Amino acid sequence: MWKYLLIIFLCLTMISGCDNSYYKGPITDHFDGVKFHNHQKGHSHTFLNFLKWVINRNPMEWPDNIKVKKITALPDRINDDKIYATYINHATVLIQTNNLNIITDPIWSERASPFSWMGPKRVYHPPIDIEKLPKIDIILISHNHYDHLDLPTLKKIYKIHKPKIYAGLGVDKFLRNYGFEFSYGLDWWQSKQINNNVSISFVPAQHWSRRGLFDKNKTLWGGFIINSDNKQIYFAGDTGYNKKHFLDIKKAFSNIKLSLLPIGSYEPRWFMKHAHLNPEEAVLAATDLNSQYNIGIHFDTFFRIADDVYNKAVEDLQLALTKYKKQQSWFQTLLPGKTIVIS
Repeated sequence: MWKYLLIIFLCLTMISGCDNSYYKGPITDHFDGVKFHNHQKGHSHTFLNFLKWVINRNPMEWPDNIKVKKITALPDRINDDKIYATYINHATVLIQTNNLNIITDPIWSERASPFSWMGPKRVYHPPIDIEKLPKIDIILISHNHYDHLDLPTLKKIYKIHKPKIYAGLGVDKFLRNYGFEFSYGLDWWQSKQINNNVSISFVPAQHWSRRGLFDKNKTLWGGFIINSDNKQIYFAGDTGYNKKHFLDIKKAFSNIKLSLLPIGSYEPRWFMKHAHLNPEEAVLAATDLNSQYNIGIHFDTFFRIADDVYNKAVEDLQLALTKYKKQQSWFQTLLPGKTIVIS
């Protein structure tokens, strides 16, 4: 019964997210005038593939709720070039450096869904209330999927802080249609100077976009480089493994101090491989990037986004670190609310 309910939910999701304000711009090596595409061509799943996955999914045991230790306050500002990175949940990380507060793909909603009553439900709550966040200067949106672009959360943060929002081409127009005036779209490899010390660049990822039935790949997805005093922080968003694009990022940004890499939502591999890293591939990506430190994101927050067993991403990451003879301090998974500081 639940499989049929899930099919109905996902069909409703695709209908509810329909929007006809798509990006229109010049043809490039990743835009054909109508849709965006990855540099590395992979299997593009049909609706029948999707139905096959849903119908053959097996029930998984996940905890209903995990108690999270609340944090009541974070630093207002970090005025030097140290990097403070606080893991909130899923792909949401608060980055503080050089007098800027930047948050990635913020989601505080109970469900990663257009509906408050149905869809993937969180098993732990964010460790800090939105109202207790320090002033947010910049929001980075990697792509338009519901677990990365959460309108209720964006509305709350925007009402309090009026931050600038940077996203891929087309997502900015979508956001402005919802009242987010300070939204800016970037193409791959396009940069924006934020202040004298910090710039932000949008970089390729191997993924896809969709919020509705008719808008597949009509907005651009990607990752971000925060370039601070010639030291870089890389936020991958969602991506599959493509050695070339990781090496291209390393070539363009050769001093990556911290990478935020997704390690979850990778099962079943036949369906997820092209768009999501598994933990071993995340270790390979971190090696390609030559990043000094790495944090795993995008795991164990929302039940049934994919077919991962709870905590399996953490276990598989440890196996991969052992396989490739890497230190655990080099690639960590953090509890929600945990901050690491990089000098």
